[in-house]
Amino acid sequence: FAVYLASLAVIPAAVFFLDEPRRRPAAGASLVTEDARPAVGRLALLYATAFVATVFFFVIPVQAPFLFQRVFGVGNSTIGFLAAAMALVQTFVSLAYGRIRSRLGFGAIFALAFVMMGLGNLLLGLADRAWIAALVLVCLGVGHGLLMPNLSYWALSLAPEPARGRVMGGLATFFALGQFVSPLVFHPLIALASLQGAFVICGAALFGLSAAVGTAAWRRRSRTGRPLESEA
Repeated sequence: FAVYLASLAVIPAAVFFLDEPRRRPAAGASLVTEDARPAVGRLALLYATAFVATVFFFVIPVQAPFLFQRVFGVGNSTIGFLAAAMALVQTFVSLAYGRIRSRLGFGAIFALAFVMMGLGNLLLGLADRAWIAALVLVCLGVGHGLLMPNLSYWALSLAPEPARGRVMGGLATFFALGQFVSPLVFHPLIALASLQGAFVICGAALFGLSAAVGTAAWRRRSRTGRPLESEA
């Protein structure tokens, strides 16, 4: 846990390099006008997506180590290495997000992220060798690497500049709620279908979620010629 002390190194950089702009609204004027308020329906969709996605996202870092240890007999050091390898894949995919976003809309990227996460969860549940399960983490790294920047960029695109702080704060709130709820959802699945069975169920649910998002994006593009979120 001492590794968290490394974050203290960020404090000097924040003090010296972050510049807080000064706002000088006219007398009696409000900082947030009607035009600066994002549409409630779109925000609800954003937050619901963030919550559900985070519930599935945290299944892997919280539950996968137990799977590797109990089912495959993998030691703690190897589990740590596998987690780092998945995070490295996630990093490279996130770095490529700008190029991916230039070709795909938010809805298509969500559909791709969910299908990769679903494939990873499903194969984790079906794997009978540790090395197969380890390779599956590549799929999960790709899905996670697409998911988080897509959520953040969608939130920023929905929010006019004066409202961005509130919108991003709401997004962080639903991230935290999803992280809290994730084990509460997963543990009943273990009781119902075993540890590996729970991953299979999560994989199936993610495939369904991907199909729903992808179908909605395709229908909107077919009807209007614009992506699902083009109004943002």
